[in-house]
Amino acid sequence: MEPSALSVFSPLGKDIVPVTGRSTSAFGSLEEEDRLVIESIAKRFQEFQPAAIFSNKTLPSRVLLRFYNLDSMRIEDLRRVNISTHRIRNIEVQLLAQTCTVELQRRQKQRPSIKKRQAAPMVDKALLSATINMFLKKHSSIVRDSDERLLRAVLEILLRWTWNTAAAEVRCTRTGDNYKFRVEKVQRITLKELEKLCDLGEYIQELVINLKQKVITFSVLRTSSYIQEDRKKRRKTTSSRT
Repeated sequence: MEPSALSVFSPLGKDIVPVTGRSTSAFGSLEEEDRLVIESIAKRFQEFQPAAIFSNKTLPSRVLLRFYNLDSMRIEDLRRVNISTHRIRNIEVQLLAQTCTVELQRRQKQRPSIKKRQAAPMVDKALLSATINMFLKKHSSIVRDSDERLLRAVLEILLRWTWNTAAAEVRCTRTGDNYKFRVEKVQRITLKELEKLCDLGEYIQELVINLKQKVITFSVLRTSSYIQEDRKKRRKTTSSRT
């Protein structure tokens, strides 16, 4: 990828270093609209990673922005980047490389070609179920029966993250009423895959990607804890209305 310059980023030889002053000469043939979108994305990253720098690769129909010098990111940070423009096609975090790539669709002058949808990777459901059963059996001393169904759903998503690739290492502990998950050896993860985990509901909390430690961590509220927290929120809402 070639280094690019923005109001807060600029190339210096083969290295990319943060600077001040506005410069967009390094974007070559990109149109002004594309440059403004890239600048908007870069500013979003700078909000939660002030030392971030990036490089770009321009392709006929898309631009790949790769950000470096990243420590950790919450899923809320990635969501803010994602909503900065409707032209973002994908956000992927490379934990081993400690980078984050944003795939940006370029402004189309011609009618876009229709691409065939890629088939989802095949998953051996019997092996998937057996692996989950083995994990729950190993952690039977901390997993409550009423939480087993939720944790099964969590584990299935984690296993699908790395299916047909190098297996991830999942650690689960219980702190008070909550389960703490630590997922290691994940090579890369997309925002869409992270959202599938969050789609389980507000049971999933504190989802963080630590690129320095190359680990993904999050909490899972126990069923009773979630009900209690939900009741507290409702009471506060009711009292504020009265």
